Amino acid sequence: RLSSPGAPLLGSLGESAGGRGGDLSDQQRRAAPSDKARGAAAGEARADAGSLVAAEVDSEPRAGASARGAIARMGPSPGVAPEQERIVTLSYSSLTELERCGYRYYLERVLGLGEDRAAARAHDSAEGLEARARGTLVHRLLELLDFARPQPPSAQDVEDCARELGLRVGAPEREELARLIAAACRASLAERVGAARAVRREHPFAFSLAPDEPLVTGVIDLLAVEADGVSLVLDYKSDRVATDVDLEALVEREYAIQRLLYALVILRDGAPAVEIVHWFLERGESVAARYTAGERLVLEQQLAERVARARVEPFAVSPLPHRGLCLTCPGRAGLCSWSEAETLRELP
Repeated sequence: RLSSPGAPLLGSLGESAGGRGGDLSDQQRRAAPSDKARGAAAGEARADAGSLVAAEVDSEPRAGASARGAIARMGPSPGVAPEQERIVTLSYSSLTELERCGYRYYLERVLGLGEDRAAARAHDSAEGLEARARGTLVHRLLELLDFARPQPPSAQDVEDCARELGLRVGAPEREELARLIAAACRASLAERVGAARAVRREHPFAFSLAPDEPLVTGVIDLLAVEADGVSLVLDYKSDRVATDVDLEALVEREYAIQRLLYALVILRDGAPAVEIVHWFLERGESVAARYTAGERLVLEQQLAERVARARVEPFAVSPLPHRGLCLTCPGRAGLCSWSEAETLRELP
């Protein structure tokens, strides 16, 4: 997704993508960082060590050799600067951020600039809780739910849970969230989880495609093993998504990496098949994708290619700025080459 032209945003890399010099096209100038951005990005980059967690590296010979070969074939060209080789560890979130906007990743994870949370609070104030805080609360309420014997929380339960998380929730939103969880309890997905033979919540994972490749980490909201041995992965989405938004397209655009990683985690653990479900609670709808053990090597190849692309052009500006991506970016107001007309628009 970051294949559009754009200059790497390290201060020492003043040339266009791939280390090539020469004039930039109009499209390249739009996607390239501004002079202000290059100045702010100057200096020695710090390695993204925060995403690395202790875990055993899975190095199964057949699959590892295939993935390693793909990365070798697509690895950085001789013109790629050494600084780009520093992306050696990736969490699910960091890999997603790199693909969505490499420049924002660089500002936050390499330079250490903080998100503009004030912008998020101002945007969400009319709707109650900030989106991230609301998501945290919803995830916690679902984590406490026993799907085998579901008891929807009351408004008081919501308030108590919010207080434990250090959140303040108004009465109307407490009632709204209680109704949201109650609706989830009646869903067919809840019934499937309740009937599963094993359920894990907030399930952490870590794996590597090969011994010398990045350790990929993350946490699955809910993992259930159903009676036929097939694994069910639920990822809760508490976003307020408009009714005219195509959820299939949304998942493909925003959560394709997440779906890929979750499928690989489960299949590499020996499951015969896995169903990855993004559950949009506000809409009461879900988007599912099923993968079998026979697809594992293809999925590993896809991941290897995405990691390779991240190494070749890691800090490119997003070619598709929009409010959801850019609102809280620390570089939006003064560093980004896109104007506020693009960064504050709704997703095209």
